[in-house]
Amino acid sequence: MQRKNNRRGHGTGSLYERTYKDGRVAWYVKFYVGNRQVKRRLGLKRERGSRVGLTKKQAEEQAWAIRSEMSGMPDEKESLELEAVGDLFLAHVRDVLRRKESTVDDYRSILKHLNRFFSGKNMNGTSRDDVEQYIRLKSREGLMPNTVINHVNVLHGVFAFAHRRGLVQQNPVVGIDKPRVEINEDIRFLSFEELEKVIGKVPDDTFGQMERVLYRTAAMTGLRRGELLSLRWKDVDWS
Repeated sequence: MQRKNNRRGHGTGSLYERTYKDGRVAWYVKFYVGNRQVKRRLGLKRERGSRVGLTKKQAEEQAWAIRSEMSGMPDEKESLELEAVGDLFLAHVRDVLRRKESTVDDYRSILKHLNRFFSGKNMNGTSRDDVEQYIRLKSREGLMPNTVINHVNVLHGVFAFAHRRGLVQQNPVVGIDKPRVEINEDIRFLSFEELEKVIGKVPDDTFGQMERVLYRTAAMTGLRRGELLSLRWKDVDWS
């Protein structure tokens, strides 16, 4: 069931609510890009007193970001080059997915490598062989396997971004063989029993209450120290 929301932020398109069978309500936006109508689900509506979901203002901000992104899409008949779509992908990662600026900077740096290699090549004509050639080139240049894998993951993201928007027929990165990462045999992971013993040795004081949560989160997620220390309540998916 759809429920119109006549008041909306300037330039966001038609913002409306949709109620699911289980009673949940989600924000949607509808607008036109040229002659093409675009509809997007923005996320669940935040209920009064809840921290889950989007407020109306947040929904309007996301709708504006998506519309701005879509308005810059190349025409389907144009020759799509990775650099142009990569710029739109970066804007999507920054403005819609709300990734950290450091992550966006990492993607931007990787795209410089990808743009040089795929320059002048139509994305619709890019094949698995092209992707494998890139992997071999970067491996010969001395990049570590993990770094090459990061490059491949960003390339996959750009093609997936373009495919979801109907700009390319397929993603040539899907199923590609990635470089093998050698496992450091000096690294041994704790068993559940060993982890509980470590946590059991944490002092029962104010800092200990926080440290037990951090140690358990580190063991269960593999987050780095800086990532653990930067966690906030807003990072928890309560649903």
